[in-house]
Amino acid sequence: MVDHVPAPVRTRDHPSAEVSCAMPWFGMDIGGTLTKLVYFEPKDITPGELDQEARILRNIRRYLTKNSAYGKTGHRDSHLQMDDVVIRGRRGSLHFIRFPTSEML
Repeated sequence: MVDHVPAPVRTRDHPSAEVSCAMPWFGMDIGGTLTKLVYFEPKDITPGELDQEARILRNIRRYLTKNSAYGKTGHRDSHLQMDDVVIRGRRGSLHFIRFPTSEML
């Protein structure tokens, strides 16, 4: 069984203290031409997490993982998808989405 406790992190101000960080589900790189978004979709969701997950978060997950186009310019690069990835003890898939930076509002 996988332990779902976030990995402890030491801070510069308190190097001997361990702080638990939240799981980073999204990453973003805003470049001059393209904006890239990576989304980590956990596959090892426990029943307790499923009960706690809000409806809005389930809708976001469904929207991001079931579509390959977003609006007129956003695209999910499904050929870059990475499955069975482990990040901080969580197993899931990485999804990559890109769109022109000029289209950001």
